[in-house]
Amino acid sequence: MTVGALAGNVRNVPTTRRRCAYCDTPLSGELGAAARYCSRAHRQRAYEARQADQTEQLRRRIRALERQLASFERVIETVAERGPDCAAAVTDALRQETEVAFARLKARRGGANPAG
Repeated sequence: MTVGALAGNVRNVPTTRRRCAYCDTPLSGELGAAARYCSRAHRQRAYEARQADQTEQLRRRIRALERQLASFERVIETVAERGPDCAAAVTDALRQETEVAFARLKARRGGANPAG
């Protein structure tokens, strides 16, 4: 096969320049094939931005769980106020759930005291 025949088989694929994942400036060829950032500072800023985003997501989830917990507490209080039978049932259910939760936590911590 000749060089001319090989050249005919090559498609014109536009080459895209690699860009910094933080600031979007073109990356120098000197940085190597695996480079994603134009500088160490931009790699650090990108890491900090990812961490801040994860922290904010966790804060939103905690707020949602706190609202859900408050709702459950209101339901429990409403049921417990209906009478002594309901109050006893609610107390028993809460005690059982608490014991199960502490047992799980204790098992995860290798038998350590869940409060400490």
